[in-house]
Amino acid sequence: MHSETGELAAYKFALDEHAIVAVTDRLGHIIDVNDHFCASSKFSREELIGQKQSIVNSDHHPKKFHSDIWQIIAAGKSWKGEIRNLAKDGSLYWVHTTIVPRFDQTGAIAGFVSIGFDITTRKEIERSLLIESRRRRDAETLLLELIEAMPSGVAAYDADDRLVLCNSTYRNFIPTADCDSPVQFTFEEIIRSAVETGVFALREGGSPEEHEAGIRENLHRHRESGKPSTHKLADGRWFQAQGRKASTGHIVEVVTDITVVKEAESRIRKQVRIDPLTGIFNRIGLEADLAKAIYDYEKTGACFGLAFLDVDHFKQVNDRFGHDAGDTVLQVIAKRLSKLDHIRSVARTGGDEFAIIINISEMEKSMLGDIAETARQYVFRPILYHNKSIDLSGSVGVAAYPDDSGDSELLKRAADAALLVAKRGGRGRVQIVNAAIQTASARRMLIETSLPGAIAQMQIVPAYQPIVTAGEHALKGMEVLARWHHPELGPISPDEFIPIAQDCGLLADLDKMMMEQACEEARGWLESGTIDCLSLNASPPDIIARGFATGLLATLHRLKIPPAQICLEIFESSIVEDFRMARRNLFRLSEAGVKIAIDDFGTGFSNLQNTLELPINGLKLDRSLIQNRKQSKLLARIVRGLASISRDFEIYTVAEGVETHEDMAFAEKAGCQFLQGFFFSKPMPFRDADAYVRRKGLRNTLKPGANWVA
Repeated sequence: MHSETGELAAYKFALDEHAIVAVTDRLGHIIDVNDHFCASSKFSREELIGQKQSIVNSDHHPKKFHSDIWQIIAAGKSWKGEIRNLAKDGSLYWVHTTIVPRFDQTGAIAGFVSIGFDITTRKEIERSLLIESRRRRDAETLLLELIEAMPSGVAAYDADDRLVLCNSTYRNFIPTADCDSPVQFTFEEIIRSAVETGVFALREGGSPEEHEAGIRENLHRHRESGKPSTHKLADGRWFQAQGRKASTGHIVEVVTDITVVKEAESRIRKQVRIDPLTGIFNRIGLEADLAKAIYDYEKTGACFGLAFLDVDHFKQVNDRFGHDAGDTVLQVIAKRLSKLDHIRSVARTGGDEFAIIINISEMEKSMLGDIAETARQYVFRPILYHNKSIDLSGSVGVAAYPDDSGDSELLKRAADAALLVAKRGGRGRVQIVNAAIQTASARRMLIETSLPGAIAQMQIVPAYQPIVTAGEHALKGMEVLARWHHPELGPISPDEFIPIAQDCGLLADLDKMMMEQACEEARGWLESGTIDCLSLNASPPDIIARGFATGLLATLHRLKIPPAQICLEIFESSIVEDFRMARRNLFRLSEAGVKIAIDDFGTGFSNLQNTLELPINGLKLDRSLIQNRKQSKLLARIVRGLASISRDFEIYTVAEGVETHEDMAFAEKAGCQFLQGFFFSKPMPFRDADAYVRRKGLRNTLKPGANWVA
């Protein structure tokens, strides 16, 4: 480990000595630069930190140039090219830049690293070569001296592709004949000689002739296109070649040593693919090896299975034994998985989630389930931690390639769907992909691919369900609920698409779109006083997100909606996931006048003690408390007790799931102040909800005791 760390430090030192380096966050804001960056840009480090890379934009390149770069790196790929920048003093300089994404432990992009080399001199020399060759022959001696002094290799070929001149650096990478005897060897002859003498590193497979042809084709291509090509030498060095064709027909070729950059890139790629806790592949590493496994199948016909494993109730391990114990459990599981027979590779794809690629023969396909079950039993044996036994259980979902899918993404989805079935089926079991799982996986994939467009095009629309007062049943407010009618699948329940939106990282976008659309539609009701409050649902990621409260208040200010007319409904899970951040956001909203209610109270993990530590105005009792009261007298007593305690603390209660007259009578007798459910109305689209509101009258006449408790 120490040697690896020292080696990495050496690479970093080498980069800092020779390269222009900048580190940005995922939005492109500069978080660190080295001295060479400051020297080239003429900006101080303090002036650069926090700014975007556009601070050195020279406007030399079209906007599409920069947008294309962003599309490439935002997709998790590297970009290489030349950029002309503007320094603080107005001077221009060129940088050959490599931009590499940085990934966090989950595989998400955390930011970017830019490694560049100042090629201003090279650019100027190229230009000088072309201009001076036309103007003055007597400048040739000076030009040759300049070329020889350049750190990059430079060569010139005539219209017949014969070597005219080159410097020693060029010969160091591509051995040539004596350059004092010009017009002696062609480019193809030089490349053939270099291949035959073993200058270039051999590619896997292929004859020397094919190897030579490949190199020659690659080098010719970069000459014609003007784009750089990269090559590896047998001694381990890397160089980048770039050719430009002059108006005279001459070809000027520049060769740059990029060994340090390639070694740094290799180190970064390795680090990016490895999970730091367990030392096995992470999600990115799994993707790479899965692609390699598919490639091997196409070459050799070697079948394989993909299994996703999940530790059952892993949170309980952390809660009972501590997070250090949880880390130890994950490390032991990784080691056990690596020792299994038939295992091609092992990866940790999430917190307590693992994946394995299982090598199987054609004859072993039918035994894939048995192999996975044997692996499950071995891996999830008890673990001894500080003389304490930690019992483990795990669920496994398995898909076979190519039987279940010949596409890597679909194969992963199928295995993941099988894992979900295994967990829902009681956990501690193996589930093989079947027809039903394939159908469910295909449906989920269609929903996933449709979600971004549905959100962007506002195909998911608000529906409104009335909240009425107990006793008088006067309209008090409207709760906003999401509804989606898919063009192919028809109506999709929020219980189905909202968890998928959360898994895809789209829930915050969905919530924002729903809130803005609902506030826009319902603004007339609020202004006229036909309802007193609009209830908006906020997902757990919203409540614990920095800036959520500020963003919501900004939206209300833009739409001229008083915060006091908004009730934010949150789930109990939002509280327990990150209590500190949830508390900060909720107090910010409460201070501005927004009312806070806990939705589906009684189904989560919070309690009244936690509730009283937050600026909670109301409790929405889960419909199960109302619907299941007949089966349990205890539930009825709980409802009455919650209503009583809430009144003592000036917290209002809303009974959800009121579907019958009996439900209504019970909720009112129990002391709930407000009612909601199908007995009064199902969720309605805006047009129907607007008609409903108008039927209820232009203004509610409520008793003082029916008001929302502030």
